[in-house]
Amino acid sequence: MESLNLGEPVERKPSRIDWLKVRRNQYIVLAVVLTVIVIFAITVFVNRSNNSNNNTTAQSNPVIDSYKSKIPELESKLNVNPNDTNAIHDLAIALYATGDIQGAKDNYLKEAELNPNNPVLFNNLGNVYRDSNEYQKAVDAYKKSIDLDKRQTNAYLNLANLYLYTMNQAESGLEVLNSAIANNPDNAEVMYMQIGNSYTVLNNKDSARDAFNKVLEINPGNTAAQNALKNL
Repeated sequence: MESLNLGEPVERKPSRIDWLKVRRNQYIVLAVVLTVIVIFAITVFVNRSNNSNNNTTAQSNPVIDSYKSKIPELESKLNVNPNDTNAIHDLAIALYATGDIQGAKDNYLKEAELNPNNPVLFNNLGNVYRDSNEYQKAVDAYKKSIDLDKRQTNAYLNLANLYLYTMNQAESGLEVLNSAIANNPDNAEVMYMQIGNSYTVLNNKDSARDAFNKVLEINPGNTAAQNALKNL
């Protein structure tokens, strides 16, 4: 009997269903790989963040630590003599430096009752009010400091900056700076520099240029004013 010739085997072409299955498997593999990458990246980020936080905690600020170390001694002095204005003043500074704004305020107010003619006290009290968002009280404290000593450079600058950058009262801020120059010409360089910076922020380039040029008239070597003019 002759054998039946079935011919060459016919190669089966992949159907669209087979193609979709292949693509699906590829997508699954890709998704798994991406998931692994994302998990790895998150793990690395978290570990670095934890290490950074640990390092930040470990590396204390020596200035703040110095103020913290003084607080118990100052409090002991005040237990002996509650009216020791020097101890009250130093304690207020230490509390402010370590972030205890309310404690600093309480001590500055106590000092103001005992020593109402200290211009530095009222400048510092202004800073406390400013940081507590009590802006009008800050204005009053800075003005009190200036009234007590017309040469209080810090009080002028603090008051001017409060007007300019916090209370959006540019005209008042610039008036304070010009008043500082009139009352204390020795600090004109600093004040004109601040006036120039203020006008720069206000986008008044001509007035800023005039102020920076006045700085250079006083001190031709003032590199800050030189660079400011180049950037206008």
